Amino acid sequence: MHVRNYFLLFLVVLAAIVSGCNKDEKLDDDETKAEARRISRIDRYDEEQNKVGLCALTYDSQGKIAEVASDYLYSENPEWEWRERYSYPDAKTLVITYFGDINTDGVINSDDDYVETAILNDSGYVVSINNNVSDTETSFVYTDGFLTNTEVLGYWYIRAAPAEKSKSSDVYFKYTVYKWKDGSLASWQDRDTNGWKGNLYIYDYDLKIQNKPCGIDLFWLVTDGETMPLNLFGKSSQYLPDSKSFQDEDGFYATTITYRYERDDSDYVTKIFEKRRGNESESLKYKITYQVAE
Repeated sequence: MHVRNYFLLFLVVLAAIVSGCNKDEKLDDDETKAEARRISRIDRYDEEQNKVGLCALTYDSQGKIAEVASDYLYSENPEWEWRERYSYPDAKTLVITYFGDINTDGVINSDDDYVETAILNDSGYVVSINNNVSDTETSFVYTDGFLTNTEVLGYWYIRAAPAEKSKSSDVYFKYTVYKWKDGSLASWQDRDTNGWKGNLYIYDYDLKIQNKPCGIDLFWLVTDGETMPLNLFGKSSQYLPDSKSFQDEDGFYATTITYRYERDDSDYVTKIFEKRRGNESESLKYKITYQVAE
């Protein structure tokens, strides 16, 4: 089974950075806690407007994510489910367990469990992550509270029985560079020490749609459908992007995706649409349901 590393978003990151709900930011006097919202459910659609997935989020008494339950509605595997559980052993540690398929009798198949352990700094931001599958550690660098560098270094294990577990001969080293402008992410790009560069992603923000606090970081949900980012990777992008442009290192491939948002009376995003260059029409990507934070 393919394991999605929600933290290594865009990677990364995910996993990532959340909705403007930063510890560094202060609410204005006229903003009350009652106005803060958390996402309780996300419905995802394909380009034909078929609902292909739904995700339910639950929170603990401190407002931290406790569990993410995902159902994938693809016709070829209609009963496939995914669960993530979050625990916080202490103020500097977060453990996420990704459970495998749910059997027909409702029992979780623990053979596919995937566990990540994140170490947090004094601001609550992730500074390193390791897991129980590979001898790989990811570290995160912040500048003025913004994520500016992610490094992945280690050996990948050859998956086998515990007694036979061995490392591959290849060292995996990749890093990602993030650039910010006026409080929003301007671009990011994967690279490695051999000179390779991945797609260069560039964002525009002419509409100035705020990335409001809502339990997860809508910025990364918009731009990367394979991630569920938390507010643990520095300051969030201040705005949601109007468009994302990306091109490969050699310039052989480039495209632009534009986004449109429907919002409620309090300016919380309730639907996200996207339009890829060359498509005749835009398509609904996400429908978002909120619960009011207590």
